[in-house]
Amino acid sequence: MNLQSITVIKNPITGTTNIVNSSNASAVFGATAAAAWPSGQVLLLDRELSPTLVTTGDTHTNTTIDALASVTGITVGMAVSGTGVAAGTVVSSIDSATAITVSLATTATAAGVTLTFGGRYATTTNLSVTLTSVGSPTLIRKGDYISGTGIPAGTYVVSVNGTSVTMSAAATASATVLVDIFFVAANAQTGWVASENVLNGSTGAPIAETLGVVSCAFTAAANTEYSFSIVQIIRGVQVTQPITVTTGTVAPSAGDLYTLLATQVNNYTTAGIINVTATGSGTPMTLTAGTGAPYFQVLNAVNVTPTVSTTGVYPTGVGAELAVAYEGAPFT
Repeated sequence: MNLQSITVIKNPITGTTNIVNSSNASAVFGATAAAAWPSGQVLLLDRELSPTLVTTGDTHTNTTIDALASVTGITVGMAVSGTGVAAGTVVSSIDSATAITVSLATTATAAGVTLTFGGRYATTTNLSVTLTSVGSPTLIRKGDYISGTGIPAGTYVVSVNGTSVTMSAAATASATVLVDIFFVAANAQTGWVASENVLNGSTGAPIAETLGVVSCAFTAAANTEYSFSIVQIIRGVQVTQPITVTTGTVAPSAGDLYTLLATQVNNYTTAGIINVTATGSGTPMTLTAGTGAPYFQVLNAVNVTPTVSTTGVYPTGVGAELAVAYEGAPFT
């Protein structure tokens, strides 16, 4: 994908949200609303440890912020921004029901300051593709999209090394900025929906996924090709992995043929290329999506009959944050 623009919607999705794949690439938001997916639009969900929270508090030209309206949902390591709060400030400790300590001293003494908690800070360097001092890097994956001041639209993660991230495009300024890291949830070009760690927008807790299951039947015979392709979105990138076994002059048992096919599937999963596990002892072989990529397809089958037992979908719940992006024409 070559995204030309990303628009971030900071408010969490509210109510019951069920995002599903369908033949016409439509998406369902809320209990009854179903909208056609606009051509070229990509849905992204934020990789936040918790949703963005806004509250008020008093600053004192030191590292204490108190008189907070609430500390519910605030966690150590969260980015903090607001008037008089230095860029790069994060929560160091939660001291009481109304007070916290932050990593950098505030630059003013003021009451009732609007404070935003959430997101992650990173340091950009002009004309460099390297982000440094990236907050909460453990959830970031290759292929994720990056949005922030001084980062070109459509920039994605090439690699992650500790708290440094290599980007697909160079930054246009040197600064410590708030960045959003998004993974691809749905792509209108293909009608695909993929899922990773989806969080509840109110609590920040992970929501359980419904994993896809496909049953693959076959009849073992001599001198026969058995093949299919597993197509799946892994870390925002659509992957097609062929599986092929050709039998010899002696017909194998169903169990032996299963072992040959299943070993290939499981080896590719172990290598991180796909996220599907093959189980069984003969025919049919059961393919089950792994956590983090519940939806997949079995295509181009030769002498293997795939049957969808369970369609992997996004769970019912709410996303931490939402972004929409367009391929081709810029977002307007």
